[in-house]
Amino acid sequence: MDPSTPDEPPRQLTDLPGYDGGAFFSPDCSRLVWRASRPSGEALEEYRALLADNLVRPSHMEIYVANADGSDARQVTHNGAANFAPYFMPDNRRILFASSVEGGGRNFDLYMMDPYAEDPEATVERVTQSPVFESFPVFSPDGRYLVFASNRAGKKRGDTNLFIAEWVD
Repeated sequence: MDPSTPDEPPRQLTDLPGYDGGAFFSPDCSRLVWRASRPSGEALEEYRALLADNLVRPSHMEIYVANADGSDARQVTHNGAANFAPYFMPDNRRILFASSVEGGGRNFDLYMMDPYAEDPEATVERVTQSPVFESFPVFSPDGRYLVFASNRAGKKRGDTNLFIAEWVD
């Protein structure tokens, strides 16, 4: 669905087996970024069994990008971790996302990458470094501030707080 034509009916953009979710448009609405799980073998059988009960349990998710109409869809992370909450940066090209690639388990940090570089994974840069959960990055409309969720400074284990940081690129 083109966001500039709100009366256009929704259109399915993906049709591969697995979970797709958390899609966001780029600032100029020309691109999409989302997380997806593409199980195979026994994992695909388990996925289909859960889906029959209206359940999903994606644990290994990768980040994908595409044009806003769904064309040129491609996977840009290949680390086998739980990668999610991707969000385009104000430059309309790079993305921020959360990943457990270095912390494992429930320890997520924010990472930045250029999914349109010749070798996107070579551009991955860790943005936060904390022993607790950090995710859901979103920029202010003017691109000056980053808001993200974190378990930092929680009064009890699992408390999630929002943080605002001035973004200097």
